[in-house]
Amino acid sequence: MIYFIGAAILYAASVCIRTVRNHRSLFSEERTVYDGRIENIGSPAVAALDSNGVILTNLDALGQRGISGGTTYYPLWIAFAGLYYMRRFYETGERLRFESAKKQGDYFVRTQNEGGGWTQSFDIKNQFNAQGGAGSALVQASAISLLCHIFKENHEEMYVACANRALQLLLTDVENGGLRSVIAGDRWFYEEAPSIPPSHILNGFVYALFALHDIQQVSPSDLVSKLFHNGVSCLECILNEFDTGFWTRYSLGPPPNLYNHYNLAAPYYQKLHHAQLALLYERTGNATFKHYSDTWKAYDTNFASYVICASYVVFRDLVDCCTAWKFIKRHVERKSS
Repeated sequence: MIYFIGAAILYAASVCIRTVRNHRSLFSEERTVYDGRIENIGSPAVAALDSNGVILTNLDALGQRGISGGTTYYPLWIAFAGLYYMRRFYETGERLRFESAKKQGDYFVRTQNEGGGWTQSFDIKNQFNAQGGAGSALVQASAISLLCHIFKENHEEMYVACANRALQLLLTDVENGGLRSVIAGDRWFYEEAPSIPPSHILNGFVYALFALHDIQQVSPSDLVSKLFHNGVSCLECILNEFDTGFWTRYSLGPPPNLYNHYNLAAPYYQKLHHAQLALLYERTGNATFKHYSDTWKAYDTNFASYVICASYVVFRDLVDCCTAWKFIKRHVERKSS
């Protein structure tokens, strides 16, 4: 019993130390909306490069709830990697960085399906229940942004043509296999995890608006303008639903429960939400986005932020334990067979 109490005290102290450290690292410095995508291509989740220089992702090393399945092509992380390489290219001017980004863009050109999206070979078993063949506004957005950045550098039409084809899923309702939910009569929400009823994940929707802004800069059209302005109108209409008065919500669905931590955003996403809105305000001049960006930024330092950060530390420990258990179980099964 003494050992158990001692271990509990040590763990509690560890949680407190990590909570303070994480709180400082997340909320005491300025970050951009792209900081969390892939900061380090040396991540354990990046298993290797294929013969075309496209990254292969070790899904088991991602540490994300509901994602497993070994090493495969993960369109989202391929796009993240391409954007990382482009960012490094802009910072350093090293041509090799651009060529690495271009290889990721070439993957999207080669593998785009007839519907304008990209199919992943695995299911994501979480509260949103995205199936293996399902699209995602976050994947579409990240791929479109990457393709537009590549096109701006090399002016090869196949990249912007691929980006334009990717818009088709944003024009198609979720009920028909697309990514668009219609709310408040005629406003469009682009779904990161398309489902019925809709989940309305905030960060994926805003990234879709950024992607529409990107493509409008390189290939302006009435269609892109309509998609962008309708989405902006939708976001302005429902932003208040993501505000709890002390923190932001990650999504508006499914119904809140302990499994989805009552839809409260993880600390990283809390920071991301107001950073996204600040950038969206710069691009649109819409005062509503500035209001919510400033309001949500103030939540970073309230008492609730420490409680939520501590809860998230414990939650991540549980995820890590489950991940380690899966590795051990898989290793034992291989040995026994």
